[in-house]
Amino acid sequence: MVSDKKLVLEQVDAAELTPGEFSARVRRCVEVYSARTVVVDSLNGYQATMPAEHALTLHMHELLQYLNRQGATTILTVAQHGLVGDMKAPVDITYLADGDTATVF
Repeated sequence: MVSDKKLVLEQVDAAELTPGEFSARVRRCVEVYSARTVVVDSLNGYQATMPAEHALTLHMHELLQYLNRQGATTILTVAQHGLVGDMKAPVDITYLADGDTATVF
């Protein structure tokens, strides 16, 4: 599938890309390869590039809106902290998932 360009895998070092560069790479995959499914694994790495959680949420929301308009299904993974009781996610997942067609794992 990779050699037929039906599957594009890109390993990203979060420390080397700005949020804008990351979004541009995702958009390029949708526009050049007509990607219809986008998987971001994980939001924790993406958050590491951002100095504040608020900025991460806005950037990711904008990217998800774009992907939604393009008809792409988006799957996001996130590592949660805590096994029982008060489990915490590093981002406001409800906000991201409610406004778009994102699936969050």
